[in-house]
Amino acid sequence: VQYTCARANSVLQKGGIPTSYEIPTLTAEEIELVKALSVFPETVRASAEKYEPSLIARFAVDVAQKFNKFYFDCKILTAEDEKSKNFRLVLTNATLQALKNAFALLGIGIPDKM
Repeated sequence: VQYTCARANSVLQKGGIPTSYEIPTLTAEEIELVKALSVFPETVRASAEKYEPSLIARFAVDVAQKFNKFYFDCKILTAEDEKSKNFRLVLTNATLQALKNAFALLGIGIPDKM
């Protein structure tokens, strides 16, 4: 999971974070990643209610797996058009932020690069 964060950080350093974007027609990998990210608030709530930090750890692993599939199957920096590139950069940033938040809750640091 830490390597996934380093990879996302590297992509964002090269491509930047767009200030605006439009949502293109999504690929299956993009949809799966968005779905995985969307459950973070519920996961944190359930983890707190049940005193189960492992739920947050499992979320981080699941998001990392989905991001890695997205990274390998979808061109980010060399996307077919600017609309897709910007959305993918924003999605990469959202993934990195969610993983940073999850790791902060678990008391684990995130390296900028590996």
